[in-house]
Amino acid sequence: MKKDITNKKDTIKFAKDFIKNIKVGKPILLYGTLGTGKTFFASEIIKTLTNTTAPIQSPTFSILQTYPSPYGEIYHYDLYRIKDSDELFELDIDNALTNKITIIEWPEIIEDYIKTNYEYIALHFSLNNNSRFIETK
Repeated sequence: MKKDITNKKDTIKFAKDFIKNIKVGKPILLYGTLGTGKTFFASEIIKTLTNTTAPIQSPTFSILQTYPSPYGEIYHYDLYRIKDSDELFELDIDNALTNKITIIEWPEIIEDYIKTNYEYIALHFSLNNNSRFIETK
């Protein structure tokens, strides 16, 4: 499915609608190039699940941020700087994938490990016509 996104409100609405599909043990894999809005989208999911309006810290440098929620603990990974998938197992990713609500930005390095039972979301931005859209599978 492809959903056009014209502003932040559209992204927030999509995130709020999307959380109806979120399940513990079904990771959300966020794809997209730099600046397409992966972290913004993830933060809107986290804000909704945790019922907070506080800013959500990006895990770009820490690689992992965790948040308690009434729906289960949320593990938010940013794997951009990971060079070897073995590093992920030091970050409790095995446990997170099966027992937590898991959101993963830049999941390419772990794709071979996650074969089934995941949510695919790709955020796209086109310079040609200055448009944004979200693709789900």
